[in-house]
Amino acid sequence: MKQIKPYSIEMANLTDHAEVKQRTAAYEDYIEKRHIIFYGLVIVMFSVIALIAITLIVLRQQRLTIRQQAKAIEAEKATRTKNAFLGAIGHELRTSLQSIMSAIDVLVNTKVSAEHADTFQRLETAAQQVESQMKDLTDYAHLDSGMMELRIVPFDAQRLIEETANEITTLSQKDRVTLLCEVECGHQQIHSDPLRIRQIIVNLLTNAYKYTESGTITLHSCLRRQPTGSALIIEVTDTGIGIEKEMLDQIFRPFTQLDQSHTRQYGGVGMGLAIVHGLVTLLNGTITVYSEIKKGSTFIVSIPVELGDEEEPGAIPAQHHGLMQKQQHILVVDDNKSVSDAFAALLDKLGYRHELCNSPERALQKLFRRPYDALLLDLQMPGIDGAALAKQLRSRRGPNRQVPIIGISAYTPEQLSAEQRALFDNYLMKPVRLDALSTALASLFTAKD
Repeated sequence: MKQIKPYSIEMANLTDHAEVKQRTAAYEDYIEKRHIIFYGLVIVMFSVIALIAITLIVLRQQRLTIRQQAKAIEAEKATRTKNAFLGAIGHELRTSLQSIMSAIDVLVNTKVSAEHADTFQRLETAAQQVESQMKDLTDYAHLDSGMMELRIVPFDAQRLIEETANEITTLSQKDRVTLLCEVECGHQQIHSDPLRIRQIIVNLLTNAYKYTESGTITLHSCLRRQPTGSALIIEVTDTGIGIEKEMLDQIFRPFTQLDQSHTRQYGGVGMGLAIVHGLVTLLNGTITVYSEIKKGSTFIVSIPVELGDEEEPGAIPAQHHGLMQKQQHILVVDDNKSVSDAFAALLDKLGYRHELCNSPERALQKLFRRPYDALLLDLQMPGIDGAALAKQLRSRRGPNRQVPIIGISAYTPEQLSAEQRALFDNYLMKPVRLDALSTALASLFTAKD
């Protein structure tokens, strides 16, 4: 008994110790699992929070993107509406101007008294100003919408610049302003768009005349070789009112006037320099302006060009405006009787025989019945438009399948497809002037002969 009792006590102690150890291990395991669960929950919570945050960021970004897209769509819609409005206004104004300008051309080229000649000259100047402003609006709309296309051809830069300067000098009515023309291009042929370069020069010179009451305007131009190639430099300096520093960043914006007061003395709609900037950008060029108040301004344009062959001075293509004019018979097709009558007056002045038709359907009947030497064809007509009429004429056998066609429209050539352009031998924009019509017809008949 004495031996059993200590053994029992020892076993009890061992059992208690094992139980305590087991409980301790179980407790520690519980604590460890609780920590694991806690940290797991913390990780899950942070993951959920992060997921929610990312979702909110994505949703916010999507909302911003949707808003930006909506604004872009709205801006594009506004641009389309603006361009459509300008196009419609331009079309209507050009159509009306055709009758006005044709009448003025006929009157100006008619022998009248000095008093009447002066009156007709004032009419012509006023009409040209309206035409110029309308053209500026149309051109800016095309630049803004990316519709304007370049036509890169070789031409004599010196001759183009000198002829443009002479034209502006003739049109200027400021006797106290002298234009100095310094062109150092050496009758070098360059490859660029002569129409757009001419437009840049016209707008820069017009702007200089506008803000110069007396003094000198200098047009300097040269070809400069640069590391990246050659460039045509056009520099226009005036002794006018100058431009304030605060306005230098704004003058290339549309509808910007240096004089914004209600009593402003300078006309125009503020489109000239905006168009210059747009054209220079389109030609991959640069424009820089320096100005000082009451001393004048200098605009420097640099346009990259490719050089061609040097042309002999004075090699001006012969004009054949009077070539066999009395023998050629021209059909004019325009649904607007006033416009067709205007073309009849111009053709009478040039000495061409002509026939008028105000219906495209009747015009087709005439064209399949008898031959004509040329066709003046309006593009916008009800029923059968000019392009459709020309396509029918070219695709069917008849006496006028190969007749030269001059397309006439108030819209720009860029608004026609390549297929439509191929239907016409030439294209004139309304209002068509006497000289432009004479040149176009002469080139048709010269090529034909």
